[in-house]
Amino acid sequence: MFIRFGTKELLLAVHDPYPFQCPSCKELNTVDFAITCEYFHIWYIPVFPTGKDGNAKCSHCDFRVSTLKFNKNTKELFKEIKRKYRYPFYLYTGISILLLPFVAGLIALFFF
Repeated sequence: MFIRFGTKELLLAVHDPYPFQCPSCKELNTVDFAITCEYFHIWYIPVFPTGKDGNAKCSHCDFRVSTLKFNKNTKELFKEIKRKYRYPFYLYTGISILLLPFVAGLIALFFF
């Protein structure tokens, strides 16, 4: 039987930070941070999240930069922003499905 599995990326949020200057066009208030998370799936059912990442994009000049190329100040700001956003609960669906028979068995063992 063929099993489909892998990782997918999900957009968690788009955050507009305090007045931030684009390094390319030097415009203020045009940079947005996109926070994404990657998760592992089996048959397109999310099992567990594997990590958060993101990038910055200027809405004026379409300049994009990934977190690997952030400068020191921007990295610290992004870490702070990233902590605010949590993984959606449905990304743990696969773990819940796998643990459900064990929990039901324990309940049946202790209460019946």
